[in-house]
Amino acid sequence: MKRIFTLLLCAVMLIACLPAAAADSKDAPTADTSDTSVSLFSCDSVDVWKSEAEIALDAEDKTEGEASVAFSFDVLKDSDATISFEAAFTRINVIGANALSFDLYISDPELFRSTYITTMDLSSSGEPESQVLNWSGEVFSSITKPGWYHIQLPFSKAMNLAFNDSSVNYFRLYLFHINPTEDLNDLVVKLDNFKVNVPAYRTTMVEACDSPDGWSGHKAPYAAAPVLDTAVKKQGAGSLRYTVTLPQEVHLVSNKVYATPINVKGATHVEMDVYISDVNVLKNCGYAIQFEVTSSGTCDQQEYSWSLDKYVSKSGWTHVRMPIEAATICIGSNPELAGQPDLSRVNYFRFHTLNISAASNNQFVFRVDNISFSFPVSEQQEPLYGATPIILEGEGGENNEGNEGNEDNEGGENQAPIPNFPGQGGTTENNKENDLRARQTQQRAKVLLLVMVFAIIGVDIVAVALKRKRQTEAAVVTGDVPPDEVN
Repeated sequence: MKRIFTLLLCAVMLIACLPAAAADSKDAPTADTSDTSVSLFSCDSVDVWKSEAEIALDAEDKTEGEASVAFSFDVLKDSDATISFEAAFTRINVIGANALSFDLYISDPELFRSTYITTMDLSSSGEPESQVLNWSGEVFSSITKPGWYHIQLPFSKAMNLAFNDSSVNYFRLYLFHINPTEDLNDLVVKLDNFKVNVPAYRTTMVEACDSPDGWSGHKAPYAAAPVLDTAVKKQGAGSLRYTVTLPQEVHLVSNKVYATPINVKGATHVEMDVYISDVNVLKNCGYAIQFEVTSSGTCDQQEYSWSLDKYVSKSGWTHVRMPIEAATICIGSNPELAGQPDLSRVNYFRFHTLNISAASNNQFVFRVDNISFSFPVSEQQEPLYGATPIILEGEGGENNEGNEGNEDNEGGENQAPIPNFPGQGGTTENNKENDLRARQTQQRAKVLLLVMVFAIIGVDIVAVALKRKRQTEAAVVTGDVPPDEVN
């Protein structure tokens, strides 16, 4: 009885270990589940910059690359001055980015204390007035001494005006109404190391657009029902193609109701590939292409909506990625359906365009493919918000306060250490290393447990065999078993 209990206990331990080991192997992070930093542009050239200040490169004082960009200027007492530092650069796709960071040098922090409004803009329109993330200058309030600082700006802290992270091309630092109590002469601002942080995320496709079934179509003056276009597509069997032929058709409205609700709770963005035959059409209509998602089974109730024209800037294909938090919410007025949209039970999509007045060759073609929702791969920590001092190699002076632990800054000229933000428990690299060691220790413990289980089973099998042999030999001696029957 004891032996049976031991075997059962070993079997239970073995079964418990195997799924755990398999789960650890499945959940172990891989290279494509780590956050990455993406450089927006190099500060090794002044070509992208524009400012009222004098612009020059500083190859001696920098935080990365070959140089920093230095701006020199004066601000007179009570001059009510305005100055901006603008960079227009080649469009870059940073889909999924959640924070902007850069390094800033200030020769006299009185500049920020004397400025009525300080803002920063990251834009996908090439200008600060549209498709922009805008941050206030409160981040500079902690800068009290001259020197280099690392600035980190989470997207969640910005005012979002239909910013398109697939097409970033502009940055501005703007100081409005500078009124110092005394003249500020020979001011210097230096900028370097512009990057965005892109956390790992996964996408779930909820509509492959491989069939027009379920998508509504209308007669004139609306576009005809969608057709499957197997020749022009981004994935799968095809894309859905809508054709608006002027003048008899001037609207495009099409929806699909899902009998089985789709659970995309926790999604942070909705994504899709859209094709616009003539992007100017979006400027020649009374209501540009709207995409609507509802949990009410109809439009204008429990609805999220986005205007695609804010995310599309060219003819042809564009992959758009629209933040859930940037959507317009329509609660609705129907007492039976009204309420907040619920991503755990999405059951309705609609594309909606009205009053198209002009199109190339009087025909507008719209295609859509690969409607998806994207999610963080794991629970994401909120990116830190603030300005922290940077110590460059060979420096000790004033900027050293509050940076104990950054002394070991070896391995390269002018290398900037990882900033220590208040409340931050170590660097990302250290956290990853600690996690890896913990997983390795856990795996070794499980392997050792498996070895012990097999050893116990093996010892038990040997003991049983020896016991049976002794019993057989005893039976031969007593004559209970003939000797020729013994193995």
